Amino acid sequence: MGKAPTRTGYLSLMLDLYDIDDAGQRQALTDLARGGRRPSWWAGRAGLVAAGAGLYLDLEAEATAVEMFSALTVPGLLQTRAYTAAVIAARRPGLAAGQVHRLAELQLRRQDVLHGIGLRGCMWSWMSRCCSATWIPAP
Repeated sequence: MGKAPTRTGYLSLMLDLYDIDDAGQRQALTDLARGGRRPSWWAGRAGLVAAGAGLYLDLEAEATAVEMFSALTVPGLLQTRAYTAAVIAARRPGLAAGQVHRLAELQLRRQDVLHGIGLRGCMWSWMSRCCSATWIPAP
């Protein structure tokens, strides 16, 4: 249940069934249904994303506000390319350099996605003082 996008033909039938006659509302809902059929921005990187994380990335891209907390490192959406790669390599030392690079690119793409849509709201970030004192070796 709820795992597939609504087909516009079914949507039209449901709107008729519920007597939704307003053309603007019908068009807005039809546009949403069509948008749900487009592949997610991360679809080409599905092998890098843990099971269930894709839903999180989709929700994040549609968010009107993002709140982050980090006790040891700078939150991912605020990291630079080099810092991101260093954090990934330190957290997952068994990864090959290419995998670290691809994961870092995915993380930076998250920043691009949120920046590109203007986040439609605000972003809050809280960091512990430890973030500025934590040493992370370069990969």
